[in-house]
Amino acid sequence: MVAFLSMCTMKSILAIDAAWTNTQPSGIAVVVLDANTWRCVALAPSYKAFFDLMDGIPVNWLAKHKGSSPDPEKLIDTARKLTGINDVSLVTIDMPVSTVYFDSRRAADSLVSRAYGAKHCSVHSPTPKRPGPLADQIRDGFMRTGFSVATAATRCGKPNHLVEVYPHPAIVNLMSLPERLKYKTSRSRQFWKDASMEERKSNLVTNFRRLLDALKSEITGIDLTIPDSEDFEYLSRFKAYEDALDALVCAWVGIKYFDGTAVPYGDHTAAIWIPVRQTSNCQLHIHSTDW
Repeated sequence: MVAFLSMCTMKSILAIDAAWTNTQPSGIAVVVLDANTWRCVALAPSYKAFFDLMDGIPVNWLAKHKGSSPDPEKLIDTARKLTGINDVSLVTIDMPVSTVYFDSRRAADSLVSRAYGAKHCSVHSPTPKRPGPLADQIRDGFMRTGFSVATAATRCGKPNHLVEVYPHPAIVNLMSLPERLKYKTSRSRQFWKDASMEERKSNLVTNFRRLLDALKSEITGIDLTIPDSEDFEYLSRFKAYEDALDALVCAWVGIKYFDGTAVPYGDHTAAIWIPVRQTSNCQLHIHSTDW
């Protein structure tokens, strides 16, 4: 159930685990700063499921959710209505975005891969088709609602920005892991080559729960429970939970951005923001190419 908040809450974050195509669903989370505590007030595994929350339709987490074209204006409007707050403070998104056109590897991608490659967190290179025009559509839509792309030149904590997230290194730092967490459903056979289907399901549930527990230590009010492995008839049914967890990671990165403990990897056109565990002024630790 979505809790409506008073107008006195100062900050809210719309977090999106954005699919790179319109055929796959995108996870959505909305968190608010309420009495000095960040609280989740909405969580959904697709755009449609997120919009359905406004009609009181709860999420069917074990269903197969479909992809659709993003509508940034409607996403912002829905977040406002669900929280009862006039303004969304920040948008975080797991998708490459830039102030300029791109169709190949960016400085941001190379810098993160260099910093986190040894932890198996290298970044996938964008192509003309993935995300291609979809990235421009999302960026332009959020710009129309007042959110500009946060680059390496952006002051950490400045509101009204579109902050790019890459969940793998963020999770490594959130959970203090030596390497990336094995929780991606599509890679389960690569993770556990000799394991049976039931063993892979069990391993995914274990890692989903580990990640969820870590997120619940940072964000209150997360209304999500990971079922037992036998409740998942197909591996594809894990996808809704995976996307929701990624959306919550995006929300956590936004929280650390506001805390001043997120570092931008990139240049003056684009940056991937990654939280660090120690308190620091992130603007003093910019990782960027020469401008």
